[in-house]
Amino acid sequence: MTNLEQVLLRTQMIIDADKREEQRDQILKMMYLDDIDSEFVKNNLDISDKELTAIVDELVELGFLQFISDDELEISKKGTIYVKNQGWGF
Repeated sequence: MTNLEQVLLRTQMIIDADKREEQRDQILKMMYLDDIDSEFVKNNLDISDKELTAIVDELVELGFLQFISDDELEISKKGTIYVKNQGWGF
């Protein structure tokens, strides 16, 4: 792999990571503001079931979301604090 290819690959990885972080933040904002379902999130963020599952898994692992039943999530206290500290005007 050439140096240019390596730089392009690293750049794409950074862009993908930034996009994923933005999607995580958007989900947290939506959940903070309203009771939403997975179809709403997928349609608004234009993501697949697989992508949504991966993002939700990350948010649960970070402690920002928590399961309240087998198929229902809520924003956790830690997630609420994160949203309030972002300066998004809430």
